[in-house]
Amino acid sequence: KGIKLGPNYQVFDPLGDAALRLYVTAERLGLPILFHQGASPVQHAPLRYAHPLLMDEIAIRHPELRIVMAHLGHPLLGDALYGLARNGQTARLKKAGLDEDLITQVLNFPRQALHAAEIAFIHPLTGEEMGFECELPDDMKSLISILNQIDR
Repeated sequence: KGIKLGPNYQVFDPLGDAALRLYVTAERLGLPILFHQGASPVQHAPLRYAHPLLMDEIAIRHPELRIVMAHLGHPLLGDALYGLARNGQTARLKKAGLDEDLITQVLNFPRQALHAAEIAFIHPLTGEEMGFECELPDDMKSLISILNQIDR
């Protein structure tokens, strides 16, 4: 269950009053919202309504809202569900200048390539402000090193 929105296709401001009321309800019900993002071939689909920076504003205003951004063309490495299929990916990495061994390492990254260096929140029971920091894990450092070898 969830809600699927395409503000540029549906021509509504994702920071407008109606949208903000929808986010409050989705947050309360625990429903994720999938947002279509990025450019569109549709003539009357305002790009300003599909800009990923709008998601940052929505996430700040609604920290418990689960947001999924679709069709950005920038999937997460290691994400088996939403990541790019391997078909064509090897050719793309070869074209970018990676050799076979490095391509294998990138495509076989064992988890989602996500990391939060810092996180802070108000504890829901005590009201205490809490903050945590975490260094980049070695596997992520290695992945970044490999990706930095891509010809630009």
